[in-house]
Amino acid sequence: MAIWLCVLIGCFLSILTVAAEALPSDSGFTSMRTVVLSKSSSVQEDRHDTTSFSVYYRSAVSKIERGFRNNSATLKAATEGLRSIVYNGNLRIYKVYIIGAASPEGRPELNARLARDRAEGVKAFLKSIEPRLTDADFVVISRGEDWEGATKIAASYDTETGSSTVSDIFKDSQNSEAKKLMMKRLQGGNVWRRLISDYYPSLRRTDIHVLYSTVRPIGPVECELPEVTLEVPYSVNIAPPTVLPEVEFPEPEPPKERFYTVAAKTNLLYDAVTALNAEVEFPVGKNFSVMVEDVFPWWNWGPNGKKYCFQIWSMGIEPRWWFARDDRRDYLTGHFAGVYGMSGKYDLQWDTKLCYQGEFWSAGLTYGYALPVSRWMNMEFSVSAGFLRTDYRHYQPDPGYEHLFRDKYNVGTVSWFGPTKLKVSLVIPIGKDSHKVNKN
Repeated sequence: MAIWLCVLIGCFLSILTVAAEALPSDSGFTSMRTVVLSKSSSVQEDRHDTTSFSVYYRSAVSKIERGFRNNSATLKAATEGLRSIVYNGNLRIYKVYIIGAASPEGRPELNARLARDRAEGVKAFLKSIEPRLTDADFVVISRGEDWEGATKIAASYDTETGSSTVSDIFKDSQNSEAKKLMMKRLQGGNVWRRLISDYYPSLRRTDIHVLYSTVRPIGPVECELPEVTLEVPYSVNIAPPTVLPEVEFPEPEPPKERFYTVAAKTNLLYDAVTALNAEVEFPVGKNFSVMVEDVFPWWNWGPNGKKYCFQIWSMGIEPRWWFARDDRRDYLTGHFAGVYGMSGKYDLQWDTKLCYQGEFWSAGLTYGYALPVSRWMNMEFSVSAGFLRTDYRHYQPDPGYEHLFRDKYNVGTVSWFGPTKLKVSLVIPIGKDSHKVNKN
């Protein structure tokens, strides 16, 4: 019985030795250390670490965009590396570490959730490409705001600018919110804006680290093997070589810019005083748009409808130029400047104290800023200044409010140069969702 046991052990170790020698030495992975499975084991396990892969994201986006930066090539390389291990009988996955991170702008709790969503998205992608991977093969980590990377960026920024202002903030303060506040105050916010646009995009990423192992004998086992003659012929069915299923990776598509065909708006300040209004804005190319507005409150009440009146009807148009437009920003968001023109008529009465009718026109300049606040809504803030001219006519109601009598001696013209409009507008994009990213 002992002789047969030695025969079986010898055959098994010979097979393992051949398999280990057949493993390529230049597989692209770097050996870390040798781990013995147990004190009594006759095999050892070599653990290796792959080259790290990084998937990058736009600001506040957790879904993978293959067309963004070099994501397509990165995902292809990571997938092929994993599958080359999964379908190799001599290798096994030890762990796949997926670490999501976010840049510091925004609230810490939201950035922590954003980093977790990014890591979970990469995990779901890898599992969909290779079904043999299970949840037990992954370790998902949310780094949240990557302050370690931000510290290195601060040193790089100071080296480039020849100062130490940003690095000093990181040395003097350990509180993340205090760091943000102090950086926002540097040079009127210019330093903070440059860090966000030029440096922090490298922090919006998910890192993939793959650990895998291979098992091989520690050394030969010496034992005397007797000659064995097999009297009964037998056949061995050799399994065909494993064929890896092909996965097609399309060519990277250029980032799909987020835009919409038209935006509907209303000025909430006008609405607050019952001055109903509506605006429609059409993008024309990346940096240009045309806005058309209409203000139309038409109320009158009291005896015979002649005691109180709030009636205005005006139409206006405003071409706009949007600054700093690129594929990272939605259409009709960011800073803009415009030139407006409008005209209209009015009838304003408050008992006998305010009783005027007339026509007006105005032209001037507008400056404003718009930002997305949800997937379906933006907010816009703007102020206008220019020239306004109106021709007015005074009237007076009779004691019973049955008739209105015009005062032919109280008519005239008023001109004004200064602020003419103030807006806090609710914006609803119509057509394509302006915050929907490429899902391919």
